[in-house]
Amino acid sequence: MSSALSVMSSAALLFFSLLKLRLTKWRKYALITFKSGRTGPSIAMWAITTRCDCKCKFCKVWRKPTIEPSPEEALQTVDALDAIGCYILSITGGEPLLYPYIKEVIDYAHEKGFIVQVNTNGSLLSQEVASISKADLITISLDYPDEKHDKVRGHPHLFRKVLNGANLCRRMGLRVDFSTLLLGDQDIVKLIDIAQNFDATLVLSYPGSGGSLHADNWNLPSRDWLQKTLELAIRLKKENYPVFNTLLGLRGAIEYLRDERRLFPCCAGESMIYLDWDGWVYPCLFLRKMCHVKDLQKCYSNFPKFYSCTECYDQAWSDPSAIMWLTKSFRLDSNFRDLFQIGEIAMKMV
Repeated sequence: MSSALSVMSSAALLFFSLLKLRLTKWRKYALITFKSGRTGPSIAMWAITTRCDCKCKFCKVWRKPTIEPSPEEALQTVDALDAIGCYILSITGGEPLLYPYIKEVIDYAHEKGFIVQVNTNGSLLSQEVASISKADLITISLDYPDEKHDKVRGHPHLFRKVLNGANLCRRMGLRVDFSTLLLGDQDIVKLIDIAQNFDATLVLSYPGSGGSLHADNWNLPSRDWLQKTLELAIRLKKENYPVFNTLLGLRGAIEYLRDERRLFPCCAGESMIYLDWDGWVYPCLFLRKMCHVKDLQKCYSNFPKFYSCTECYDQAWSDPSAIMWLTKSFRLDSNFRDLFQIGEIAMKMV
């Protein structure tokens, strides 16, 4: 009798846990639907701190003194983004897990109905995974499938830390993806193999022209290598390997490499904005600042649109622009495959 009661109690507990999860999901759906009706950008990329424990050769942020918002300023920033209808918050740095109030920011954004993505180098994941437990996606930098990653990032044992941290995230039910900056000599097939082991996708970050808010002017990979690698990514994606980048985005990058022509408009400023550690708001990583976040609600309606801009082919803006374009237009060559994957990932995150 007691064992039967125990089984019934366990079943009831499971039922109510699933019900709570379902209600939590519907609450987020409702909040996102409400905010998507406003005119503000869907996505905000927020570099929350300059602190970093890596010394990447292609980045200049780690050379800066520590600049970051107070906890009050950070929560006010979330409120400002919420007020204009933003519902996807991509937190980067520096290394965001070094920001002392990262848990408070993520938890607050979660309560506000944001889809929260955290971009991390992975060095602190094993220690700080509880701080990001309410994030919807953890994107981990992984440039090489071995210890060469440590040298490029200037951090001993980083490759091992990345794998250990990703394992812990998966055990805790957190979705992870990996992001590879194309540097000119990677084997992306081996990197995709690692992503598959974590039920993750691989984001190929093809670099812009250098000299952005994050990057130093550095020698880009050869156009020939980049084009061949992007063509390989298209082939692998068509064979159902877990490449996150859209087919349209990959094709657009190849087209830009050939003659600096865009296949689709850039949504900088309209669907995406960038915030730095001082609270300044930019349409993207390459263009001038437009206002301070304190004035965002008042100033956003006057932000210019950048449909004809050809300043870069940086993946951070190109692929989201492709996604926005795909949802607004009909393209027989890529629409269904891309939208199916985007929808599949969105359903896992929300």
